Amino acid sequence: FVHKAGYLATQDWRPREYNAAADTVCNIVLDRQHSVESLDRARVVKGILEGSGMLIFSDGGFTGSNGADAFAVILVNTSMPSDRLLIGHKGIYIQDASSAFQMELLAADLAIEFVQEVKQ
Repeated sequence: FVHKAGYLATQDWRPREYNAAADTVCNIVLDRQHSVESLDRARVVKGILEGSGMLIFSDGGFTGSNGADAFAVILVNTSMPSDRLLIGHKGIYIQDASSAFQMELLAADLAIEFVQEVKQ
């Protein structure tokens, strides 16, 4: 995997408005109190092999003692970066969660795990 612009870190914290897809998945998981997934790994790999870039947004949510961690995958046309396609998402429901910070860390870990799967 190549760093953004060839030198920037592959993970950074972005303002909430950039994270709407992952935030929505997180809220659905919390509302329904169960995990959700709609993610075609083969389609992601095909897009990357055809030259698309991959963006992953992750988010954690916490309410009471319930938590959720989620990520959304977006493919970006590298010749036209404004051309983006939401390709899938995954959200995990966690009963008896400890904190919002724990959920944020688990969401990032979930996204990193997905990247490792795609690399194989």
